[in-house]
Amino acid sequence: MIYTRTHARTHYQSFYHSLLQGRARQLYKAGYKTLQSIAKADSKEIKKNIPYLSNKIVTQIIAAAKVSHIIYKKILTTFMFFLLKLVNYSF
Repeated sequence: MIYTRTHARTHYQSFYHSLLQGRARQLYKAGYKTLQSIAKADSKEIKKNIPYLSNKIVTQIIAAAKVSHIIYKKILTTFMFFLLKLVNYSF
């Protein structure tokens, strides 16, 4: 069988996806059940609760959680704004 770039990309994506699932499972088992709890956590606290994480990985996890939480809040706020606008126009 000849592997193309698409095959390589698919294998990489499935590997990356399983890696993310494993990291998410570790965070969940350590008690970090929401983005907000990860975003507010101290890096030393996460390192203490999840063994074998480097400082770089912990910093990246916290930064990603903060950005994701901010984006989620903005999307929710925008959605609520348009929903309220729609409700006000219907009366």
